[in-house]
Amino acid sequence: MAARDMRRLALLLLLPALVAMTPAGNQRLTAQGTVTLANLRLSAVNGTAFLDFSAADVLTTHIGNLIVLTDSAGHSIRGYAKAAGTGETYSAELVDSWTNNVTYPFEVFTSVGSDITRAANTSGTGLAWHANVLVAWASYHCAYAVAGVGQLQVLGYLASSENATAPVLRIGSSGGSQDLYLTTHAAYTHSIILDIFDTSVDVAVNGVTLKQVLTPAATGVTITSTKGGSTYNFANQEASFNYNDASGYSYRIFKVSSAPVVASGIVTPADTRLSLIDGTAFAWLNGVDLSPYQDGRHMLSVYDSSGHVVSGFISATPPAGETLGAELVDSWTNGGSWPYETFTSVGSAISEAANTTGLGLCTHSETTSDGPLYYCTSTLTLNSGSALNEIIWGKDLGGGVCPIYIFPRPHSGAQTRYFTGRATCADVLNKIALWSQEVTNLSISGFSLKQVTDCPATGALIVSDIGGATRNWNVSESSFNPNGASNYTYKIFFVGN
Repeated sequence: MAARDMRRLALLLLLPALVAMTPAGNQRLTAQGTVTLANLRLSAVNGTAFLDFSAADVLTTHIGNLIVLTDSAGHSIRGYAKAAGTGETYSAELVDSWTNNVTYPFEVFTSVGSDITRAANTSGTGLAWHANVLVAWASYHCAYAVAGVGQLQVLGYLASSENATAPVLRIGSSGGSQDLYLTTHAAYTHSIILDIFDTSVDVAVNGVTLKQVLTPAATGVTITSTKGGSTYNFANQEASFNYNDASGYSYRIFKVSSAPVVASGIVTPADTRLSLIDGTAFAWLNGVDLSPYQDGRHMLSVYDSSGHVVSGFISATPPAGETLGAELVDSWTNGGSWPYETFTSVGSAISEAANTTGLGLCTHSETTSDGPLYYCTSTLTLNSGSALNEIIWGKDLGGGVCPIYIFPRPHSGAQTRYFTGRATCADVLNKIALWSQEVTNLSISGFSLKQVTDCPATGALIVSDIGGATRNWNVSESSFNPNGASNYTYKIFFVGN
């Protein structure tokens, strides 16, 4: 066997686990799974970042690797495992006294230090509190035990002061013994530990402790923002990430390798044409020739303006040329709640849509799956009135739920647009709609909406494995926006010999 073939065989033996990657370089998935909120210990505070799933050999066997933790809504934080934990260490005790609330006092209330020796009410709600400003994004350990008649409803903290109406971040929600962890949120800057009881109670709360966790247990790892770095921060924290998700989390762990970048650049939104649907995945970066990389040895990553990514391997099979599916719009329905006063259509053509006042809406419903690339063209003639017309794609369009603006306002004249359909915006049933927001009289001709099933020869078919044939992206982050208004960045990596 030739030396070149031996090298390729060795590479293929080493890379079968290349089934996912994330925004930096060539990375291969080494582990994935789920973790419950009860088992999660997470500190995202700068300087003491760590992660612990309370299970041996889940994280500590991946030192140096990138960990991506994702909540149930698809929002993520990510960082590199620096070192295994050596045991939990804590701050000083944060609860050393209690104050009977002025607005909702217990009829009988006594406490010694952190213990509530008696809290009793014959009617109404009782509340006791301890004010202490906690550190945002930090991990805290809390424990307590309730004995007596009645149940502890909430032990949590607020955003401002004793009687604030801000939401409570719930720590515990039952009586008996509690031993749990939570991660604070920056929105809760002034924290008040609360004790809210049912009516007609007579209880004691003993062994109350609340401490910041400074270092992880032996099952956890410290986190740095770069591989092998010394800054103990997460590399990226999505603003909407839920640090206390009762539905739990999924995680992926990637080994980062140093695949060289052989090409990179910027592409406008209009020229970024991506099919993200499994089975017909492709990339068409209009104006960028990807044909030199159609050899089964290169990987493409495309990043939106927020850094979210889709990545996949460029197939050795060249595209067959731009191919369009069947026509999807063959009729229009005048809107129910906001109909045009005058509306006439035949097939996809609208001969007249007119309003003398208020809003106008007409729609066409179309069932779709997540991720296809679509081609849309339209010529809108404005006969009179305002050009504040738009053609949008989404669900419950009258309520403006997650629309994709195909031809945004002011819309008139001939228009052509490629866009990627997203079922996440619109459940399963999507609507394409013409929407007018001012007095108008218009007509539409040449309207067409078709799925793009293949791309030009200068594009690239995308497969999920090196040398593979399955037309899927290797990774498609749920937060990646294929229809953004800002430019996209692409990188091409060399991953084979």
